Amino acid sequence: KALANYFSTNRPRLTLTMHSHGGIVEANDAADSVTLGGQYAQLAYYRAIPAYAIGNFFNYTTTGAFEDWANDKLGLPVLEVELESPTNDEHPRNLSALWAMTRVSQ
Repeated sequence: KALANYFSTNRPRLTLTMHSHGGIVEANDAADSVTLGGQYAQLAYYRAIPAYAIGNFFNYTTTGAFEDWANDKLGLPVLEVELESPTNDEHPRNLSALWAMTRVSQ
């Protein structure tokens, strides 16, 4: 409830969530998230997939995802970054992409 209130009140320009492991960037289809997801993926060498095209990538169904809620309820862009490794933060690979996303709202 606290996160829902925070996002509803503050309406961040862009939110990134980090997960593992899939080696993709999934844009939630809100606003310019697909474009930004493509930029992030290119900089970090992941594959970009918009939410509408994710299909059966994970071989299981998910419900109640934050990214979906942010789009459906608030129209806010969210990128879900799926690291390739469950044990490595892949920081060097993601650093330039993370910095590029901080400049989106400037």
